Amino acid sequence: MSDIKKEITPVLPDNIKFHDENNKDFNYEYFPSLWGCALIESYTIGDYSGDIVVVIQHPDGDFGIVAISYGSCALCDVLMEALGKPIDMAKEKIAEVANAYIADIQWFKTMHDLVLYVISDTAKLNHWWANYEELKAKFQEIHSKM
Repeated sequence: MSDIKKEITPVLPDNIKFHDENNKDFNYEYFPSLWGCALIESYTIGDYSGDIVVVIQHPDGDFGIVAISYGSCALCDVLMEALGKPIDMAKEKIAEVANAYIADIQWFKTMHDLVLYVISDTAKLNHWWANYEELKAKFQEIHSKM
């Protein structure tokens, strides 16, 4: 596990913007921008429920990875639940969820270090163990091309 810590400014509801406030188009891949980071890649592991694993880059150049669980309906997916609420309540809930994942981000100095960590037998990336083998296979493929 990486021991690198980053200061990420908590997400405020007013920072959340919808392209269309009637449809409230928003997905978990927008979280990195709320954290002030660039989305490098995302991987959906699962089907009607599972994890979206995002690889991000901090403005200082370090790389991070975090798995964000999703579900198939508003009862088992907090983002779907939030998007069903009025605008202000939706923004508050999205900020709450985005902030909860900040502590789960694992940081690395290089992308190579991140990849080596994910394919190691010691990876501890929050809660996505049910889908770990599928993710590990994707990262082993990435590693073979490095």
